[in-house]
Amino acid sequence: MSFQGIKKSDITPQNLVVYIEGDTKDKPWYIALDWQRNEFMKALQWGTMKSMGAPNDVQISKEFEKNGYKYKFVIFNDWNPCFMINLTTKKIREVKYLEMKKERFENIKLGNSKLLSEVLGITDEQIWDFNKNIEKF
Repeated sequence: MSFQGIKKSDITPQNLVVYIEGDTKDKPWYIALDWQRNEFMKALQWGTMKSMGAPNDVQISKEFEKNGYKYKFVIFNDWNPCFMINLTTKKIREVKYLEMKKERFENIKLGNSKLLSEVLGITDEQIWDFNKNIEKF
């Protein structure tokens, strides 16, 4: 299986890429279709205060319909593991999501008192060039 690049349109406004379990050995996971991603984000409630207090053991989404099939999402422990259930065919698929937020490169001091940039042979300017584009992602 080769890696397929992730398009900007595959990333949610919350900077997540959602994967749905596939049907075949050559495609065990695929990037969620728009409707799957949109419904999953509703069920996940990303960015809400849902995890304040005691975690929910299991959360079941509202039923929704697409192309004559009825679905629900089941989310355990507020965030993971997640599943999409086709209520019409009774097919269960696992759902995974990955945060695609670009992180800053930190020029930290290592145990031997050297800066990481010294060990890697990169300059402060190269680190700055990388970090200045984080918000543009």
